[in-house]
Amino acid sequence: MTLAQARSELANDVATNDRAGVEAHAVVLRAEAAERDDALRATLPVVQLEGPEHVSDLAQEVAGAAFQIRLAARQRDYSDPASVQAAQDEHQHLTAAIAAYVTAARDHLNGDRTRL
Repeated sequence: MTLAQARSELANDVATNDRAGVEAHAVVLRAEAAERDDALRATLPVVQLEGPEHVSDLAQEVAGAAFQIRLAARQRDYSDPASVQAAQDEHQHLTAAIAAYVTAARDHLNGDRTRL
């Protein structure tokens, strides 16, 4: 599902008229997106084999965070506020892991050794 499709689905869903409903629905959409991690799983071994160790470690962190979301999504009760909060926390962790990985990979590829 693309971001545009997710936004359209959120906008058209009558069950998401309130902020809590939108947040809960967004968590479900994130979990569904985490199920589609083929590209991540396909590229991780390349980064691990060819990238510098610190970039490889960050890539592994991203893969682990995505896997955690995927695993938890199958068991999560999205009607429970604590469960929704846990999903949001996992998403924030994944977002931070991606940002750290992208920054390190970009710096490595651009030859910026000051951030290593």
